[in-house]
Amino acid sequence: MMKHILLNTLIILTGCQPQPAKEEIVTPSEQPLDPTLFAPKIGHTWIYQQTSFQTKPGASLPVTQDQIQVYKTQRTQRYLGPIDVENETLHRFSITHDDTPRPDLLLGYGQNKLVVVAAEAQPDGFLLLDRPRIPLAQKEMQVGTFWRWPPGAKGSFGFRIVSREEVRVPAGVFDAFKITYQGDAEGVITLKDYWFTPGTGIIREESHSYQGGFLRSQSIIELEKIVPPDPTKPVSNP
Repeated sequence: MMKHILLNTLIILTGCQPQPAKEEIVTPSEQPLDPTLFAPKIGHTWIYQQTSFQTKPGASLPVTQDQIQVYKTQRTQRYLGPIDVENETLHRFSITHDDTPRPDLLLGYGQNKLVVVAAEAQPDGFLLLDRPRIPLAQKEMQVGTFWRWPPGAKGSFGFRIVSREEVRVPAGVFDAFKITYQGDAEGVITLKDYWFTPGTGIIREESHSYQGGFLRSQSIIELEKIVPPDPTKPVSNP
């Protein structure tokens, strides 16, 4: 049922161009970030289910079901612990998609933000950090808060907390902040909604990518379960 709903939604939305939202910036507090915003234990594991829809190359309007490819994957995210890189302490997570390793995820705790830090592993194992960082959540986490992204972007490109609501996913029911993102990179417009629960992280995410005037891809990610660390198995920092 969910597959058919998303597929029909993709077909209906193809051809729709997103409109920018009104810009409204709320300046966050200068107090340090509360570490409980996202503070897992080493070995803590999140398992997500992802369903993606992509229009096939050469697809044209009106898009039909045979022009859309459907992919299902399982994403596993496991906390490995803090790591010191370039005189900075970051928090490292291993990522796999259907048991296939993907680049590690690094999170950083800034003065007011929880950020995603892109990194490239070198042949010697050293992690070369990329900048700028992507701000995932704010200390204040108040409805209406807006932070522009990427640096130098104009108008309404960025993140906005639009509501706080109860969200049901396979892992259970969570009290979460709904955050929207709107961005444009080389003609590809991305719209993203994700639901963030302090102390847990992202529990649901919906993404849409537009190019050439119509919707090219759509995906939905939901938290399936959270697996606590196994006390019988020793863990160590990377």
